[in-house]
Amino acid sequence: MFGNNYARPGKGVNKRDPNQSRISIFFELLFRKLGELCKVNIAYLIVCIPTFLLTMICMGVVSGRIVQAALPGIAKILELPTVDMSNPEFVNLAVKIDLIIRVLFAYLFTIFLGQGPVTAGYTYILRNYGREEHVWMFSDWFEHTRKNFLQALLVWVIDIVVFSIVVIAVSSYIELGGAATYLAGVVSAAYFVYMMMHFYIYQLMITFKNSLRDVFRNAFILTMQKIPRNVLFLLILLAVHAGLPFLGLILGWQTKGWIIFLVAEVLILAAVSGFMTNFFVYPQLEEYIKTEKEDEKTEI
Repeated sequence: MFGNNYARPGKGVNKRDPNQSRISIFFELLFRKLGELCKVNIAYLIVCIPTFLLTMICMGVVSGRIVQAALPGIAKILELPTVDMSNPEFVNLAVKIDLIIRVLFAYLFTIFLGQGPVTAGYTYILRNYGREEHVWMFSDWFEHTRKNFLQALLVWVIDIVVFSIVVIAVSSYIELGGAATYLAGVVSAAYFVYMMMHFYIYQLMITFKNSLRDVFRNAFILTMQKIPRNVLFLLILLAVHAGLPFLGLILGWQTKGWIIFLVAEVLILAAVSGFMTNFFVYPQLEEYIKTEKEDEKTEI
C-alpha cells in the first residue's frame, strides 16, 4: 500500500545494552510504565477490599491491646480524673482510635505483606513489567490469582497469625521489663526478616511450582543472601508508607499535605514500591534457582 513493502521484516526491537546498570533500566521502565502502574495501583487497592476488611477485623487483637494501654491517656485528653467507660465521649474517642489503628495496620499489611490471592496476580503483573514481557493486566491478573489461590490464601492466614503473635509477644515482653525487653528486640528483628521474605514469597509462588514449605524456605535463603540490600528496601518502604505520615503528625501537616499523600498512595505509591522490589529481586531469584538445578544435576 502506497509503495511500502509491509512483507519485509522491520528492524525489530533494539537489544538492550548488556552494560546498562539495573538502576538505569529500573528508572527507564518506571517512567515508561508510569501510566500502567497507576492503573495497577488503583486496581490492586480495589480488589484488596474484601481481604482488607477481613484483615481489619483480625487486627482487633492488636488494636484492642493498644487501646487498652492508651485508656489512661484518653482520659487525660478529655480531662477526666480516671478511665470512665460509662462516659459516651470517652467511649467514642476510644472507638475512633481503635478504628484508626485497624485501618492503619490493615493498610500497612497490604503494602508490606500482601493480601493473599490477589497479591499473587498483582505480583505477576509487576514481575512481567520488570522483565519487559507482555501482560494483559486483567485477564493475566485473574488467571494467576486463580492458579495460586490456595497457597496465597494460606500465606495470608499465616501472615495474620504471625503478626498477631508477634505484637502480643513484644508488648508482653515490654510490659515485663528488665531482661524481657531484649526478647522483644529479638522477636522484632526476626519479624523484620519475615517481612523481607515477602519480597520473594509471591514471586516464587507465581514463577515456580513449589510446596508452601519450599516457598518459605527459599524465600528465607534468598532474604539472607542479600540481607543488606533487603534491609535497604525495607527501610525505603517504611520511610515512604509509614515514615511520611508519622513525620506529618510531628510537623503538623495541613489538610492539603495529607490529601496529597493519600492521593499519591491511591494512585501510584503502592505499585511503584511493588515494582521496585519485584524488579530488583527477580534476577537473584532466577540465579538461585538456576544454581540449585545445576547442583541437582551434579549430584545425579
